[in-house]
Amino acid sequence: MKSKVYFFRILVISFFIQLISFNYAEGQRLTYEGFLKGEKVGELVAEREVNDENVKIIIRTKLDAQLIVKIKLELYSESTYINQSLFQASSTAKVNGQLKSDVQTVKYGNEYQVEVDGKKRTLAHSELLGADLFYFEEPKGIKHAYALSSGEMIEISETDNQTYYFKRNGKKEFHKYSEGVLDELEINHKLFTITFKLKKEL
Repeated sequence: MKSKVYFFRILVISFFIQLISFNYAEGQRLTYEGFLKGEKVGELVAEREVNDENVKIIIRTKLDAQLIVKIKLELYSESTYINQSLFQASSTAKVNGQLKSDVQTVKYGNEYQVEVDGKKRTLAHSELLGADLFYFEEPKGIKHAYALSSGEMIEISETDNQTYYFKRNGKKEFHKYSEGVLDELEINHKLFTITFKLKKEL
């Protein structure tokens, strides 16, 4: 019964989000090319729509790479911010067409309800900033962010001018900015390193 109530709340919140975000006044789209060992293996597209104090962000990633075996990876996240605070987020990951991860995040009062692959928990934070914001703006002075894809907190450290590391579970992601926008992203895995570079508009 609790599960039905929980998903009914998510349905109501999603409907509310659609109402408040129906007509966006400003949009921004960034496209990144993904490279593995110098070879292009896919793309990441980040979209942001802004209407007054409401922000909606969608991140789509598709990679088709030959590792030990051929892997097709699809990542999708969608988030809504109200007054610069995360209100709701959804993130999924598929490998070769099979769902591997499903993370849902919803704000309730002064905390967040997080469901990771069917397991629910609470984050005692009154406000969160999702890491997806930092495709579009440099995280100056910000030390922590929320990972939509895992439901975990990320530590942010600046190593040089406009260069940052996002750290979680002992892993680091390299982020380099240019004019306040993410220009290059490097993700290190124990088996591979993928670099995403911003595709310059002609």
